[in-house]
Amino acid sequence: VQFPGLSSSSGIEPVGRIIPSVFPQLKEWLIGLNSADQQLGNGSVQGFDVEMDVICELVAILGIILSCVAASGVIHHGLLFGVITGLYCFLVKLGGTFYSFQWDILLLETGFLTTMCYAPWTTTTKRIIATTSTTTQYDETSTWPLRFLLFKLMFMSGVVKILSDCPTWTNLTALEYHFATQCLPTPLSWYAHQLRIQYPILLRVGVAMTLIIEIPMAFLLIGPVASWRRASAFLQLLLQILI
Repeated sequence: VQFPGLSSSSGIEPVGRIIPSVFPQLKEWLIGLNSADQQLGNGSVQGFDVEMDVICELVAILGIILSCVAASGVIHHGLLFGVITGLYCFLVKLGGTFYSFQWDILLLETGFLTTMCYAPWTTTTKRIIATTSTTTQYDETSTWPLRFLLFKLMFMSGVVKILSDCPTWTNLTALEYHFATQCLPTPLSWYAHQLRIQYPILLRVGVAMTLIIEIPMAFLLIGPVASWRRASAFLQLLLQILI
C-alpha cells in the first residue's frame, strides 16, 4: 500500500537509486534486458524503473499470499517461513529510509527465529504441543530464543535513548512532547498532554520508569528465575499499554 508513494519510480525515495549499492547484479541484468528491448523497438527510457516497480509489487504480493498460507495453518514448514522472511528482507533492503525502522528489523529477526528454531523441517504441519486436562507442556529451552529477542528489543530501545544524548531524555522531559507527537494518539492523549502544565513531575517520573523498565528490568527477561521473568514481562506489557 505504501510502496507507490515511498519507493516506486515516482515515489519519495525510488528503489532505482538504492539498487546499485544493494543488488548491483540485478540492476545490470535489468539494464541489459531493457537494452535488448530497446534494440527490438520495445524498450523505453524509464523501462528500468518500471521493471523495478513491477518486481517489488510482485514480491509483496507473493509475500502476502505465502503469509496467508502460513497463518491459515495449512502448511507449516521451515522453507515457507524462510521464503517469507527472504522476500521481506528484499523489500527492506530496497526500501531505504522508510523500511529501516525498528519494527522492520524485528520482523526479520522474528522470521529468522521462526525459520531456524520453531518451524518444522521434516513435516508440513505445525508441531503439536503436549497437553493435559489442566496444563500445557512447553519445552523450556524452546522459549529462550524469543526471550533473548525480547530482551534485545527492550534493552536497545532504552539504550538508544541514552546514547542519543537528547536533552528530552537526559532531562526526563520527553513525555512533555510525546503525547502531542505520537504516531497513533488515543482519546486520552490530550488529557495526558495537559499534565505538563499542572503536574510535570508525574511525566518526569514516567520517563524515569520507562528507562528503568527498558534497561535494567529487561535483564530479568533472561533471568534464571521464572518469577523474575514473569515480573519483567508484566512490566514490559504495562509499558506498551501505557504507550
